[in-house]
Amino acid sequence: SLSGDFYFVNKFYVPLDAVSSEYILATTCHGCTTFISALKFQNAVFFQFHPEKSGTRGLKLLKQILI
Repeated sequence: SLSGDFYFVNKFYVPLDAVSSEYILATTCHGCTTFISALKFQNAVFFQFHPEKSGTRGLKLLKQILI
């Protein structure tokens, strides 16, 4: 499990009730809003943030996903 800061660059988000909870990998709370920040569906993983711009944590996350 990775926690900490990741690089978000926009204000668009996926609401918690938009997809089945079985696909949710991570959520993020910002202010009064909690939203989906990572999803996995079949063999694809989707991030709301930029792991490649998130420093060491982002690189570690990408490595875990690719292995």
